[in-house]
Amino acid sequence: MNFEELECLHKIFLLEKMIHKKYKRIEDLENEKMILQKSGLFKEEWYWNTYPEVGKCQIDAITHFLTVGEKEGKDASEYFSSSFYLDHHQDVKESGMSPILHYILYGKLEERITSDFSNKIDEWISNHILKIEIKENPLVSIILPTKNRINLLPEAIKSVLNQTYQNWELLIVDDHSSDGTPKMIEEKFLDKRIKLFTNKGKGVSSARNTGLENSLGEYVAYLDSDNKWTQVYLEYMIKEFLNTSQNWAYAILKRYESFTDEKSVTYFCKNFNYQNLTIGNYIDLNIFMHKKELFELYGGFNEDLKILVDWDLILRYTSDENGKLNYFIGCFYDNSSREDRITNAENMENAYYLISEKFRKKDKFLDEEADINE
Repeated sequence: MNFEELECLHKIFLLEKMIHKKYKRIEDLENEKMILQKSGLFKEEWYWNTYPEVGKCQIDAITHFLTVGEKEGKDASEYFSSSFYLDHHQDVKESGMSPILHYILYGKLEERITSDFSNKIDEWISNHILKIEIKENPLVSIILPTKNRINLLPEAIKSVLNQTYQNWELLIVDDHSSDGTPKMIEEKFLDKRIKLFTNKGKGVSSARNTGLENSLGEYVAYLDSDNKWTQVYLEYMIKEFLNTSQNWAYAILKRYESFTDEKSVTYFCKNFNYQNLTIGNYIDLNIFMHKKELFELYGGFNEDLKILVDWDLILRYTSDENGKLNYFIGCFYDNSSREDRITNAENMENAYYLISEKFRKKDKFLDEEADINE
């Protein structure tokens, strides 16, 4: 027996050892193999050709991948990168679950991004949005509520000033700050398109409604004081509005647990489905834009709610289903824990139940009405 044959026997022995260590029952391994095979994401010939040390020993490729290969950084095929999936979905990394099995069982349904994500964005931009010319310049009203965020607010304002589309008005509504925010705005930001309003501590919904009531634009966008838009956000959104008849639209959100850590990033880019939206919100207000006529038709933010107010408004505004996801990154979202965040202090469970039940009942009523009319 030569050295290569001995090496192969050793690898097979180690593989069998790993199988017994990872799987309590051989049926569990067979079940995972079946799930992976049915998905079409595992390509045996590609695996052998890409990792010849596996093929040389005639080790069962899919067994090798599930027990050893994926942990070593090997991919199942050119169609799925396990390392990319882990880098972009922190919760999967923390769970310890196989990234490809997570995607097949859960991620695909949740429309989680995979390794072709960047290619899709590049394709949408180069083959679609860059070919659209702006022949009109409608005014966009930007609503920005703030309270005691004097250190964060300037970066948000700068991201508006740096927009490639410049026909906008920025309505900053200060909700009774005690840190000198209004004075800072008046002294540091002299652009006449920036308009400052004050609210008497009535909360974020009232502040946004003040902005909506004073807005002059044909379109409305929202930005929170701790987040930043990408430079092309308004340009790409307006191009798509002018190119279609849609009443609302949203972009991809890039969320950071920490702006200093790229590995903490999660992307939100789910295609629109109203029924799914009644179960849970996947459209962040910072990348949601709409015609102002929706405010006149459906009203503003519900001031009786303390949290999930954006979800309540988005459910009303998207009920016509005349809008979609625009495939580009529109906002950098700061999801770091801070004491000033509303969601840290309020009862989310109760608000979720009230909103979800209201709109699910509305859907049921509409379905029953449609059946009667048929």
